[in-house]
Amino acid sequence: MTASSVHYFRQMSSVSAAKNTAVRRAAVLRKKIITMALTCIIIVLTMCLLSGFTRMPKETEKGQLYYRTVYVKSEDTLWSIASANLQTPYKSVSQYIRSIKKLNDLHSDRIYYGQKILIPYYSESSE
Repeated sequence: MTASSVHYFRQMSSVSAAKNTAVRRAAVLRKKIITMALTCIIIVLTMCLLSGFTRMPKETEKGQLYYRTVYVKSEDTLWSIASANLQTPYKSVSQYIRSIKKLNDLHSDRIYYGQKILIPYYSESSE
């Protein structure tokens, strides 16, 4: 073998070693990414389970929750509507009004003639 051919083989083996190193680094990086992704998925699923996200709503002693549409009349106020529809599960008219406001995304107690409002109510029998 000549000196130039020995130099060529050394150069080729160093290129080959560099490629092998790059391939190994890529494989290690892939494994780290897969491990991180699986860890994130496990964390998200655990949080969902712990937060009750997967739990089905329970029918309690209150009965089954339903919603009814009420159209506001000229003399209606949130207080009058809540007072007329108040049921046992709510401790006060104020609590029921807070529930109605949250359900309808109302930011004040002001309602208007002809406005459509959803009213929550509980029923013992399933409809």
